[in-house]
Amino acid sequence: MGEGMERQGEDDDAELRLRMREDEDEEVHVRVDIVDLTAPDLVSLPEGLRANAGRVRTLAVRSRRLKVLPAWLGELTGLTELRVEGCDGWCPLPELPDAMSQLTALRSLSLSGCSDLTSLPDALGALTNRKELDLSWCSGLTSLPEVLLMLTNLERLFLSGCSDLTSLPDALGALTNLKELDLSDCSGLTALPDALGALTNLQELVMSGCSGLTELPRGMVSLTNLQGLDLSDCSGLTSLPRALGSLTNLEELDLSECSGLTSLPRALGSLTNLSDLDLSGCSGLTELPQDLVALADRCL
Repeated sequence: MGEGMERQGEDDDAELRLRMREDEDEEVHVRVDIVDLTAPDLVSLPEGLRANAGRVRTLAVRSRRLKVLPAWLGELTGLTELRVEGCDGWCPLPELPDAMSQLTALRSLSLSGCSDLTSLPDALGALTNRKELDLSWCSGLTSLPEVLLMLTNLERLFLSGCSDLTSLPDALGALTNLKELDLSDCSGLTALPDALGALTNLQELVMSGCSGLTELPRGMVSLTNLQGLDLSDCSGLTSLPRALGSLTNLEELDLSECSGLTSLPRALGSLTNLSDLDLSGCSGLTELPQDLVALADRCL
């Protein structure tokens, strides 16, 4: 496929005229600073972007055929947000260029739906300003690379749909600024590290659909800033630790479809800030501890 692009004007509100194929007359018009390339059949980035390298702040690429990111992507040094995502939830991008280490202003990176990615380059460890990383539905990832653990400013990490992940490293505890962690539909996870308890700034933890989990780590007792905990459809859980009663800032607890639970710890009655408790589909529960009855009545 051939691409053409030319610049209109010099201000950030100016437009780029992007011709997606040389044999077609139709053009796509995008802003210079905010470039959105939603093109299901795009297989490579248009070379013309290089002419505006220092002016592009946001680049979103959505394709189901993208096979390569060019080395000159590193020339877009003004990028603060980069989204390379699959259309229809899938993109065959196999790897990332090392030149991404030059994108030091990057604060948000999404690779959602890049299902052929099996690893991430060490160069990503240089992007220490990053606040958000979305690897959801990168189903080719079997483990978290240690390079991610260098991103100590990270506040939001999305790993939903990474079904081949079987474990998380203890070094995850180094991400002490993390406020949101999404592990939903990581059905291959069988355990979580106790180091999870080092994430003391965590406010939202989503583990819905983690059907391989059979227990929660004791380290969760330290997550005292947690406000939302989603354990829905964790059918492998047969019990909950008493330590959950220490999460006194918890406002939402979703245990729906946890069909393996046969009892709940009395300590949950200490969650006086809880305003939303979902026990629907917990077919194994026959009764609630007395300490939980009043709490459940208030939440339901």
